[in-house]
Amino acid sequence: MKKIDIRDFMNYHYPTGLTAAPDGKHGAFAVVDVNEKENCYDSCLWIMDLSDGSVRKLTSGRKERNFSWIDGETLLFASCREKEYKEKIEDGETWTCFYTIGLHGGEAEFSFAVPYSVGKFAVCGTRVYMSVKYEYAKEEKDYEVFDELPFWANGKGVVNKKRNRLAVYDREKETLEIITPEYETVENFWLEEDCLLYTGVQYTDLKSWRPGLYRAFFSSFPQRRRSFHPCWLLLFLPIFRTGTSLPVVSVYHSL
Repeated sequence: MKKIDIRDFMNYHYPTGLTAAPDGKHGAFAVVDVNEKENCYDSCLWIMDLSDGSVRKLTSGRKERNFSWIDGETLLFASCREKEYKEKIEDGETWTCFYTIGLHGGEAEFSFAVPYSVGKFAVCGTRVYMSVKYEYAKEEKDYEVFDELPFWANGKGVVNKKRNRLAVYDREKETLEIITPEYETVENFWLEEDCLLYTGVQYTDLKSWRPGLYRAFFSSFPQRRRSFHPCWLLLFLPIFRTGTSLPVVSVYHSL
């Protein structure tokens, strides 16, 4: 039997992020491929018919990976196809562009852009909740100041005075607002029927290893309430299933 070679991994296709549509009829996912020539990863969105398991390619821009369902027929995804924003990014600015595309294909339509690097995002009605990279430190020409622990993270590089904050974009009003407190970094977030839950840590010097679990109701933003604090509770919640007496179990079960 031939031994696995490092180059064999370049021939693999890596599916990720399978998410069912609100009506449960289709699923969407990204397929990541190695681009050896440009020394990067390409990714496109695919659609699966959950009734028969058939799949088909939906986008071909090579940079579509993060997405969220708007409804059973439409996806919102992040990419950068606009010349205006490509030029801004080349000039050193930070932007993330969003597009909509119908389930049955066709040309993707530009929806909006935000002046941040966006990670995870989720659609709820006209609002798009997103994790944005936020930097407090001012750039220095000849040196960097490290006054926090940790100031470096594997795979991320320098993280000193850098946070992941939650923001909400209203597609109807075309407004963007950051909704988490200053210097709080968000680890992850989930949307429920009437509220947003997220795990996060607020710090200005030493980051705690015990993230808090916070709940903010859509009707009362920006107010929030800490649901749980102990780290062990966050770790063990996934073993329970929806229907128990714990108030936030459904969030973890839905993952």
